[in-house]
Amino acid sequence: MVDHESDYDVDAAIDVQNDSDNDSVFSDDIEDYPDEDELNDDADNFLDQNVIDDVTDKDVDDASYGDFQDDYDESDDYDGGYNSDSDAEAVFPDDDVDSDGGGDVQPQLMNFAAQPPAAAPMAFRAAAAAPARARAPAPTQGKKMCPICRKKPCYSDGKTTFPYCGKTCAAKAKATLCVVCHAKPRYRSGKTTYPYCGKTCAAKAKGGAGQRGLCDYCHKRPKYHDGKKTYPFCGKSCAAKAKPTRPKPVGPTCAIPGCNKPVYKPKNGKAGKYCSRSHVELAKVACLVCHKRKRYGKYPFCGKACARQVERRAPTLLEVPAGHVMFRDVENQFKKSWRSGNPPPIKKLYKLIERNSSVVKYTRYRASVEARGHFRRRKLAAGNERRRWHGTRRECKVGDPGNRHFCGSATCSLCIIMRTSFDLSKAGKNYTSLRFGPGIYTSSTSATAGGYCRNVQASPYKALLLAKVVVGRTIKPDQDHNDWKAPPKGYDSVVAKGTAAGGDELIVYTNDAARPSYLIVFQG
Repeated sequence: MVDHESDYDVDAAIDVQNDSDNDSVFSDDIEDYPDEDELNDDADNFLDQNVIDDVTDKDVDDASYGDFQDDYDESDDYDGGYNSDSDAEAVFPDDDVDSDGGGDVQPQLMNFAAQPPAAAPMAFRAAAAAPARARAPAPTQGKKMCPICRKKPCYSDGKTTFPYCGKTCAAKAKATLCVVCHAKPRYRSGKTTYPYCGKTCAAKAKGGAGQRGLCDYCHKRPKYHDGKKTYPFCGKSCAAKAKPTRPKPVGPTCAIPGCNKPVYKPKNGKAGKYCSRSHVELAKVACLVCHKRKRYGKYPFCGKACARQVERRAPTLLEVPAGHVMFRDVENQFKKSWRSGNPPPIKKLYKLIERNSSVVKYTRYRASVEARGHFRRRKLAAGNERRRWHGTRRECKVGDPGNRHFCGSATCSLCIIMRTSFDLSKAGKNYTSLRFGPGIYTSSTSATAGGYCRNVQASPYKALLLAKVVVGRTIKPDQDHNDWKAPPKGYDSVVAKGTAAGGDELIVYTNDAARPSYLIVFQG
């Protein structure tokens, strides 16, 4: 059996991340720039403020913050330091807990929960024995105050005094650190918050500007430096303005959406449809929705985003471009199974996307047939699934070039099948002409099925369906049985030989045993 492409299954998990395309080399870097485009001016203003003249090393407490930085951000030996949000949860108590370590601190929030508590002073034990008396707040005189809120003393666990009073201030401090050292909080005076922690970092920012050079775009402000990397621009505004703008190409552009590059044209030859060899190869395996990324496996989509986008419009038709691997796969089956002279050329090919509810019913039926027959053990597809051709009556011109929308006629067999799948209740009452009674008839021979394609409106094309059929266990009777409404017990389908066109016909008697998969439009 030919191993054809698998058809799309909505239930299949497609865990693919759709990486977004970068519009320019700066698209990732712009977000790294600070919102302050005037950092150099801020440094001058910061140094010029009179209020800064009163700030001493003692006030800023460089020594304590230096110790804090070493212990919290760099030491691998310190287990209780604040280095991330998760660490903050593990070290600091909730903000309503007394900063001196008293109160009902939940043990699961503390790294030191397993340690036995220190013996309380006699006065404290006496106070605890009299619950009717309100406990007086712990004195804060002589204790170092939190530099963020400046209202509560810094939290202490009895051994280590931390730089902040609790988790809230610790998180705020992390988001408001000096733009130079990234260790100390920015200096605040009244309603003004400076980008630096003190004179030293402000001077470094001003002095470092000369070493880093000026912005590549405005040539006025220094290049932004985050402490590790120097960027080519001073801030987001200049980075955005510096995005390269491509001139509009003259003539046809690459067929890959969003490329906009001119198509490749050899010196002695006809211009192609793509700009490069890489885009030629991409077009062969591209997603049928975005056409920008490679499809996932044998599915017609690159990932969940494109799959969900088209499922919302289901049932619908997606055109398969000529040259795509899916086009070549169906075209090969069409030509090889024609078996009646030269096969006509395929003009258009469409992939039919069904409603999820229809796919689920088909998948469940296929699983039930597989459970009975165990076809995979014989290296066959689940349920002995095959692809078979089906020709029918077309009242409209769906599928013709420029027309891929279903008509609303209640008697257009082609559109009804594509909208709601095969339905035995709409097959009609005259079964005497059917060799094996009312059923869903398909063929392995494209020419045989093509003989049933009939147009109501004049058209140079014919429309043919390629369906998925759960064959299961099949029987090949020696004579016709036009009164059958189901296969004999123990069988799932019937194969009739000796048709008028010389091919065979496969008959199933369950709606969920077949689903239309492709619409082929060929020269009639």
